[in-house]
Amino acid sequence: MSDIRKYLRSRFGDEGRILELDYSQLEIFVLAHLSGDKQLRQDLMSGQDLHGISASKLFGSKFTKAQRRIAKSLSFQLQYGAGYKSMAAQNNIPESLAKKFIDQYYSRYPMIRLYQEHLQTEIEGSRRVTDRRTPKGFQKGKSKFQSETGRIYTFWEDDAPDWMANPRYPGAKPKATTFSPTKVKNYQVQGYATGDIVPMVVGKLFRELCIYNNAQGGEVVLFINTVHDSVVFDCINESHAQTWAYIASTIMKSAPKMLKEHLHVDFSMPLKVDAEIGKNWQDMEEFIPAPF
Repeated sequence: MSDIRKYLRSRFGDEGRILELDYSQLEIFVLAHLSGDKQLRQDLMSGQDLHGISASKLFGSKFTKAQRRIAKSLSFQLQYGAGYKSMAAQNNIPESLAKKFIDQYYSRYPMIRLYQEHLQTEIEGSRRVTDRRTPKGFQKGKSKFQSETGRIYTFWEDDAPDWMANPRYPGAKPKATTFSPTKVKNYQVQGYATGDIVPMVVGKLFRELCIYNNAQGGEVVLFINTVHDSVVFDCINESHAQTWAYIASTIMKSAPKMLKEHLHVDFSMPLKVDAEIGKNWQDMEEFIPAPF
């Protein structure tokens, strides 16, 4: 693993600290909200190790760290539309094991399957023919889907994979084109998490940070970057890192309230935020923000 993060240090010198605040499993919380799956909501609310649960069902209760990583990888791949063949190939496991994982996952979280099937049906149902062509020369269909936040997603058909174009099971009808299941399942979840929630929160963080720095008489905390669903700050010292960690994590946790206020959306899940502080971006230690 690259240690490039070790060289990303505070500009404030030896007393400076890097602070990273990271939404814990943001996309999974979004999926729980969108699908309404009761078991997933319960697992998240009670702090269950989702990947540990999957690994135990797949490999037994004495699963290894490597097996947990496989279960984690399979979970994300399935949520974003991968099939058992690609899941098996990417994780170097038998196809039978990938199939077993899929069956067990949807058995525990049945509402996720229904939610994904509903999305696919809705997008296929709003299909409109266009004058565009696929690489094989078939007319492309186009469909639009509007999320509850108002974001509009546009989906384009492409050539169907061979197993759909030339089905080998009785009664199946061949398809020349199809909307990508990966995009259908993936776009709204990732768009909601890192396209809607994170940018909205970043705006609030920046405004509050300006107020905080003004109150301190100068820039004692600097906003460095966002990385997927985390935000990174450069702080003049440990004290300001801890103080700002509490303020910023409180703002990040209030995202459901912001969704209600600005987009009139009733987001049904609380959000969790993890914090780490260190002299560089690699050697970080967990910090639990508390009122100061």
